[in-house]
Amino acid sequence: MQRGLDAIGQPGLAVLVTADFVTAVERLNPDSPEYNAERGSGVVAAKTLYLPDAPALVVINGSAVLDRQDAEIERLLAHEGGHALLHEHGGSTPLPPLYTSYSPGLSVLHATAAVAIEELRIERRLAELGYPIAERAAPGEIEERLFELSCEIFEALYDPRSADVWTFAKAVLEALHRMTVTLSYLAGPIVAGTGQFSRSQLSNFGQQTWTEVMSRSWHDRLQLYQQIPPAGTPYGHEQASADRAEAVEVDRKLLRDLGFTIGGGTRPGDQWSFLRSGSDATLTARWQQLQAEANRRGL
Repeated sequence: MQRGLDAIGQPGLAVLVTADFVTAVERLNPDSPEYNAERGSGVVAAKTLYLPDAPALVVINGSAVLDRQDAEIERLLAHEGGHALLHEHGGSTPLPPLYTSYSPGLSVLHATAAVAIEELRIERRLAELGYPIAERAAPGEIEERLFELSCEIFEALYDPRSADVWTFAKAVLEALHRMTVTLSYLAGPIVAGTGQFSRSQLSNFGQQTWTEVMSRSWHDRLQLYQQIPPAGTPYGHEQASADRAEAVEVDRKLLRDLGFTIGGGTRPGDQWSFLRSGSDATLTARWQQLQAEANRRGL
């Protein structure tokens, strides 16, 4: 743990290791919403908290990570130290208050873009320090995330509660958020020049999903991420705001390729919409692909 913190330049960062991760996070940060450590098929390994009138604190999910190899734990602490580094120097991507500057749907896109850029900056820095690609960005994990994304999209489409526009939008946008953050982990070493990715590393289902859903926005994402500096490098507020706005448009493109559009809501109080824009033929074909992959997995 100390080696990881030293590497990222945060040697004195406080660390709490706990077997009751969720309870610890909620007790330390009681003003935040109820915390959920589940992330699709995975679980959160650590969370960096910024408490009022106190230094940053890394909370480690002991039951999830203490049986890992030393190198994995070192990398985890280097990553969490990257969050503290950005927060310490005001390097987090500026974000307007949720639900005040935009409609709820666009606010979520802006929040997603800000989180993904922060993760990208940290992962780019870790790549430059010589750390291997994150487990989350390994081909097998990308494969799982694509499968989970497809499942989550069709769950939202078939859920009767999706008759409510916000319930519908929230389900799809949360799935988009998890995918976008995973892509930032994948992109970090690529833009640092130490990693690479090819869709040929995926299964037939993964390759098809990547080609149909991810490929168009992936090129634009990498172009944007190339110009975003790693953690620890100055990042002007004006440029950071412009990059976040551009990242929102990249995510809107990915959202369209998933088959959905957000309309309106660029100012507080504006009417806004969240619609299924993918054709019946396209979504039927994807449903059949997903069923075939689920059958192949014995699900």
